[in-house]
Amino acid sequence: MKTIKMEAKRLVVLGIIGLFLLPSLAMLSVDASAQLEKPKWHEGDYWDYDVTMVTESISLSGHEHVEVKQAKTIVIEGQEYYARMVTIHVNTTGQYLGSTYSVEGDIIKYYNEEDVSLMKYIEDSSITGHTEVVYSFPFVGMEYPITVNKEWWCNTTMTSGITHQDINLHYKCIGKTDVNTKAGLFPCFIIKSRNLEDDEDVYELWYISQKTGYMPVMREQYENGEKTYQEKLTSFRYFEKEKKGIPGFEIAFLIIVMISIIMLRRKGYKY
Repeated sequence: MKTIKMEAKRLVVLGIIGLFLLPSLAMLSVDASAQLEKPKWHEGDYWDYDVTMVTESISLSGHEHVEVKQAKTIVIEGQEYYARMVTIHVNTTGQYLGSTYSVEGDIIKYYNEEDVSLMKYIEDSSITGHTEVVYSFPFVGMEYPITVNKEWWCNTTMTSGITHQDINLHYKCIGKTDVNTKAGLFPCFIIKSRNLEDDEDVYELWYISQKTGYMPVMREQYENGEKTYQEKLTSFRYFEKEKKGIPGFEIAFLIIVMISIIMLRRKGYKY
């Protein structure tokens, strides 16, 4: 009986040691979130957002639905690309200079399967009508993998009809935070993007999570220190790529069990 009690105490001590080991061992699984990996498209993935916009002359609110469709071959400047089609439906109402108005539109975007760069989009809006835009150099917004303090630049030319416009953007991952939404709480990387043609205080913040794929958990636009636009996740379906390996907690548990068995065998305890 005395031996059993001693071994029981020993197991308690080992359990306490195991609790101290858990944080460091858990790093084996946490390390996977130390950087944001390139997401994988899946047909049927979708994201729903609440949208708000407030400026001196405009205030609006509404909803946005983003959905991944099939991949297809498209031709840009005589070259074929295998691109993933993503559709966006926007429905908002608001006030403009005291008058009530509504905006409804559909957008089709084509992303390169290899680097998730935006290559082309087609928009039909109740306000602006039909628009088609092609990027001479693929528009690489997020340069994966992404880590805190990483920065990159995107230089491309946007062509719509006979109009050409050069775009020069700067991106930087400025940190990580948790974002609480109607769809849940998500650990996010914060990406700051800015058009180099604009003033320093005009920029966007993207809150990107590995759990929700390429589309942001939240996106905000700022001007003169004031937030003018926000879209925030309300629901989604994203088939996250299966992760390989054993999570840190399971590893810690296995190590504790193995140590316990070794100690008991050394003492000659029969189990």
